[in-house]
Amino acid sequence: MLVELLGKITTALFRTPSAVDPVQGQEETSTAGTADEPSEPDSNSVPNIVTIPSGEAQVGALAAWETLLRLLVAAEDDRAIATVRGALDAAADGERQRHQAVLSGRMLLQVDASTFWPQVQVAIRRHPGFSRELALACAQDRTDGLDLRSLDEASLAEVYRWLADLFDPADDMIPAGVHVVGPEEAARHWRDTALRELAQRPTSAAVSELTKLAGDFPDRLDIAASLLVARGGVQANAWSPPSPEQVAQVLSDARRRLV
Repeated sequence: MLVELLGKITTALFRTPSAVDPVQGQEETSTAGTADEPSEPDSNSVPNIVTIPSGEAQVGALAAWETLLRLLVAAEDDRAIATVRGALDAAADGERQRHQAVLSGRMLLQVDASTFWPQVQVAIRRHPGFSRELALACAQDRTDGLDLRSLDEASLAEVYRWLADLFDPADDMIPAGVHVVGPEEAARHWRDTALRELAQRPTSAAVSELTKLAGDFPDRLDIAASLLVARGGVQANAWSPPSPEQVAQVLSDARRRLV
C-alpha cells in the first residue's frame, strides 16, 4: 500500500493541473451512481489520477513523498530506492525536479550515509546547482540523523572537498555578537565538522587522507593542524606501556631510561 501511494504522489507531483473536460465530467457523474444505487467509495483505495495544484498543496505533497520514501528506503525497499535514484538523475530537468532531488539526496544521507554517499556524490558532480542546494539543505537539517561518523575516511575527505569547493574557508567571516545562523554559515560549520571528524580518527587512513588534503590545499592551516592531531592519535594508539619487568630493570639500572 505504501509503495502504491508513493507512486501516485510521485506521478501527481509532475502532473500539470488543467481544466476539467465537460464530457469527461459528465461521464464521471453518470458512473458515480444514482440516488437508488449510491456508490460506496473504498476508504483504502488510492485514486487512479491525482492532480496536485501548485502552492501549499504541492509543498505538503512533497513532504508526504519524502516521508514515505524515508520509511521505504529505511526498510530497503528496492522500488523506493529506484525512485530516489530516478529523482537524483532528474536533478537538471527543472526547478521542481531539482527540489525533489535535493529532498532525495538529503534523505539518503540521513538514512544511511555510508551506503548512499557514492550515489549522491555522482549527482553532486553532475549537477552544480543541485550540489549547492543539497549542501545548504543538509547543513540546516543536521539534527535529523545526518551522521558523518558513519562515513569512512575517504568519504569524509570527499565531503570536506565538496563543501570547501562550495564554501571556501578563505571567505569565512566571523559575525560579532549573538546572531541567527543562516544557511550558508551552517554549511560552513558542517564543512569544518567533517574536517574535525577526520582529524579525530587515530587511523592511518585518516592520516593518509589529511596528507592528500594538505597537499591539495597547502595554505590551509586548519588542514595542517588536523593532520598533526591525527598523527598524534595514531602515535598514541601505537604506544604500549612497559611491562613490570621492564620497569624494574629501568629502576635498578641508572643507565637505562624509558623512551
